[in-house]
Amino acid sequence: MFPADVARMVTEQDRRVIASGMPMFLEEHLLEVGEGRDRVVNSRKMLIADGDGNPQYLVGVIEDVTERVTTRQRISHLAHHDVLADLPNRSASNAALAERLKRAGEAATRASISTASRRSTTCSVTPSATC
Repeated sequence: MFPADVARMVTEQDRRVIASGMPMFLEEHLLEVGEGRDRVVNSRKMLIADGDGNPQYLVGVIEDVTERVTTRQRISHLAHHDVLADLPNRSASNAALAERLKRAGEAATRASISTASRRSTTCSVTPSATC
């Protein structure tokens, strides 16, 4: 998005706040600056009226939260992947298995579970099933 496009987007948001009189809160949305410099921002806008209720000021705050979002994503990735091999760890494997079993149960199918000992256990996936 080019600077002129950003200006049009901001102007349109300003018009909506002025027309409605309601504050605008946009959390963690992409602000396209261009050339690989896009940012994730929180935007807040509020209309300040004079004594007669007529628009007097429009206050806007844009907070750059790119580093916070990137760090949160990195921490989540590290929590579920081996640092050296970047492969899913036990936590990620257990979560994936639980999700697959849940989907299999919803589809009322049978699931095959391979264990570390390379034997396969097949069990019926029902709420009270045991293998």
